Amino acid sequence: MAESTVWTQLASPNSPAGSVPFVDDDNVSITTDVLNLKYTKAETTTNLTGSFKPKQLTVDGGFRICFDDLTAAAVPTVVTINKPAGKVLIPAGQINLRVNNIYCAPGALVFLQIETNDATLNSVIPLLGNQTFVISGDATATGNTRVAFMIVNTF
Repeated sequence: MAESTVWTQLASPNSPAGSVPFVDDDNVSITTDVLNLKYTKAETTTNLTGSFKPKQLTVDGGFRICFDDLTAAAVPTVVTINKPAGKVLIPAGQINLRVNNIYCAPGALVFLQIETNDATLNSVIPLLGNQTFVISGDATATGNTRVAFMIVNTF
């Protein structure tokens, strides 16, 4: 499908309200699925707190994100994963691990989850840099400690 054809279909005025057109698995067809992928406009609500409902993209069936798993073997104190999510090991005897990652901007949100029950390392926080972050633990790991991460960039 020619690029101009794709843009013509994406700009179609007959798409259902709130629909988000996307290129289907065949990399040719333009599809809309307002039941599972939809956009909701911003609205001001009138309740006691005066809250605001922001614009949002809803993905009812969940979403997938590129991921790398470096937990097959112990790793040094610096690793590189150039995907927005992954799993790494903080080696036994270490308190932190530097992850070089092109998706990590200084204002990013980096979510961490420990996936190993270590005797001493019980919590971690991210220390952000430009294209890097350090997973910093509360204590030295007694064993190789698996940590999963996901990066969400903000604007």
